[in-house]
Parts: sequence; C-alpha cells; structure tokens
Amino acid sequence: MITTHSPQQIKQFAREIIEASWPVVLTTLTVDGLPASRAMTNLHGTDRLHTHSKFFAEQGMWNIFFRSKRSSDKVKQIRHDARAAVYFCSTSNMSGLDLTGRIEVFDDPHAKKILWRDEWNCFFYGPDDPEYRILKFHTESLRLFIRLPDEGFEKINMAIKDL
Repeated sequence: MITTHSPQQIKQFAREIIEASWPVVLTTLTVDGLPASRAMTNLHGTDRLHTHSKFFAEQGMWNIFFRSKRSSDKVKQIRHDARAAVYFCSTSNMSGLDLTGRIEVFDDPHAKKILWRDEWNCFFYGPDDPEYRILKFHTESLRLFIRLPDEGFEKINMAIKDL
C-alpha cells in the first residue's frame, strides 16, 4: 500500500504502539518449523522507559529487547533458527505493529544490568544469574495497522531500511 505518511510519522505511530502495548507477543520457530508464540514483558513500555531510555536510544528504535532463561524452549529455538516476529497492540485505539526479523541471545553484561528489574527475583538470582539472558530482536520489516479517526484503518508494509 502506498502511504501518504512520512517516515517520521510512521516511526511516531510505531513508537506510540510499542510504548502502549502490554504484553508483547514474540513468535519463534520450533525445530520442526512451526510457529511458537508467547506473551512477553514489554521492556519498551512507557512504565519502563525512564529507566532504559538512554540504552534504547543507543541501540536504535528497531532493536527490541526481552528477557529469558538460558534453558527455555525459546532460547533453544532461537539458536536453531533466528527468524522471529514481534507483535505490539494498542488496545486503546485498536492499532497494531507486526515486526519481522531475526533474534539473538544477547549476552552483553552491560545490557543485562541496565535492563534488570528487581521484580524478576522470582525467576533469577540477579543480573549475574547464569540462567538470565537478554534477547535482542533486529527488525527487518514492519506491518503497521493504524486506526484513523473517521477513516477506518490503514495498513502500511515497509522494510526498515526504507525508513
């Protein structure tokens, strides 16, 4: 679809949906090639941005971060096939953002400390726990579903390199 929105407007629409979404759906592929989706904590949500905003700015808007356990099925799936999708939905205006790309297990000690939340103590012993992992999703393309006042919906498909 040809859109009349500028790249800056598309980024702003996407940013608003990312910040409003709770939870986020991460889809990876099983070793059999089947999709496996699960709800994930939105580390990019407005309730967390004050803590992580500098880190996220340094990493770029289209790199999305999650936490996981080293022994989880999703980490095994990611190591087998890095293709993945992330879906954000804003229920307040019924808009959505579907990102496709590749995901990696990102074992950066600095990132693990910055993104750490004390509420995760029920899962991990702390940011140095050997089971604690950060996942880094690299967006390659997007589908943006925008609800427009009095105009219905607009769907935008775009490669990130074009933004």
